[in-house]
Amino acid sequence: LDADGLYGWKHDFLPETLSATSRDAVVIVFRAAPTWVVKMRKTAYSGAIDRLGRGLDAFVASPFVERGVHFKHVMDLRTRKYAQYLRFGRTHPNVLGARYEDLVKDPLFIFQGLKALGLDCNAGADFRRVHGYAKFGGASGTAGKYAPPANHSWSPRDWQGLVSP
Repeated sequence: LDADGLYGWKHDFLPETLSATSRDAVVIVFRAAPTWVVKMRKTAYSGAIDRLGRGLDAFVASPFVERGVHFKHVMDLRTRKYAQYLRFGRTHPNVLGARYEDLVKDPLFIFQGLKALGLDCNAGADFRRVHGYAKFGGASGTAGKYAPPANHSWSPRDWQGLVSP
């Protein structure tokens, strides 16, 4: 399945034309804001966002324009995306959501949800969990073990930028 060709870039808004009767399932992964912001600051996959302020507090509070759409700050982008994703989740039975933190702990539940939709997927005891980073050879064991970025120490300015943009 060429998901990007059918539905657009995986980090973008869902296309409003997504059919609620499609046999394709869309899994949306939600992430806690403090870790999401740090990840976005490290790698946003967006030229507009990558050019935002130097410190984390400036990063979360800076306005930007992406593909002609004005955002007050990265949390505005996140809020708009999550609102759309939640709307689709309420109106489309083929759209499932999962918290990133829950998925890391127990990935099997999402496959059970897909199976409940009638999709053919492995939700059984023979599910093989990958204990490594799947990108760049991690799933095959040919790459080094993935290590997440070091924890960010949040300053009062960082928190202020996050909660009150």
